[in-house]
Amino acid sequence: MTNASERPALSQGGIPKELPRLPRSFYRRSTLGGLGFLVAVFALWWIPAGGAYYLMTQSDLPIWAKCILIIPLWFCCGQAIQLTGFVGH
Repeated sequence: MTNASERPALSQGGIPKELPRLPRSFYRRSTLGGLGFLVAVFALWWIPAGGAYYLMTQSDLPIWAKCILIIPLWFCCGQAIQLTGFVGH
């Protein structure tokens, strides 16, 4: 059990009055980190997009199976586009 002095002071809504702070190193720009993030995002975008393209144009599966298999690929592509927009803003 912790003492009352060790617990953060709470406002009326139960939110801590002083929020935890991020370390200064999190605010520094990193070229390598930025490039790594872009590579990861574009891989998350283009690899599933290539799989969806192959699935729809080259696969001999019935159309209902293609439609079921393409849904997770679309979600991956959508997540990558959302992450790209997040960084852009």
